[in-house]
Parts: sequence; C-alpha cells; structure tokens
Amino acid sequence: MKTVRTDSEISRVENWALTSGENFRDAEFREGVLALLYWLIGESRIAPDEGSSEEFRAGRYYRKSTHI
Repeated sequence: MKTVRTDSEISRVENWALTSGENFRDAEFREGVLALLYWLIGESRIAPDEGSSEEFRAGRYYRKSTHI
C-alpha cells in the first residue's frame, strides 16, 4: 500500500478535523480522523484501534500538535 495524497491534501483534511464540530458526534468523528491521520503519518505511536478518546484529548495520542 502506498500513500497517494500530497502533504497539502493531508494538511487540508487535518485542518478540517481540527475545526470544532456542530455536535458531540461530529467532534468524535473528527477526533477519529485526526487519530488515523497522525498514526498514518507517524506522529502517533498508538493505532486508533489501540487507543481511546480520552488519551487523544489528553494529548497522549500523538507526539506533537500538528505535522505541517
């Protein structure tokens, strides 16, 4: 498997996910998107299926706040 998205495309989706959602369910979805992005690009040590929302919000899910 190879990555076919550019850094700018990944950054665009990251920025979308960082914006506040309209409701709790939307916020959870966006957190999941960020967790997956950070794991795929190597900023997270924990795969999304191995961590929790509480870890993500506490900042233990990834090494730094943004990658670009």
